[in-house]
Amino acid sequence: MPSRAATAIPAAIVVLVFAAHFAGLITSFDSRWSIPTARSILHEGNISFTIHFRGAHRRSAWDWNSQPVDVDVDPTRIWDWRDPQFLRGLTRR
Repeated sequence: MPSRAATAIPAAIVVLVFAAHFAGLITSFDSRWSIPTARSILHEGNISFTIHFRGAHRRSAWDWNSQPVDVDVDPTRIWDWRDPQFLRGLTRR
């Protein structure tokens, strides 16, 4: 259940920002910042969707937990950026 809550946080923030705007808590958006902010939110949303989609639908991402060594046996693999889970299957490893 915590992972489901973690994936909902970015969407919840976007909804809360729009709700605060329509409730009058945010009175104006500076036009210099609104377009870059919207692009940033869309870009981050696309990255998040891609990473989560690969984790849910690609067997190679699932196999990362046990190959070459089980993560429970060697937990230092979690912090090793030479073989991140979300890139498994796209890299040569």
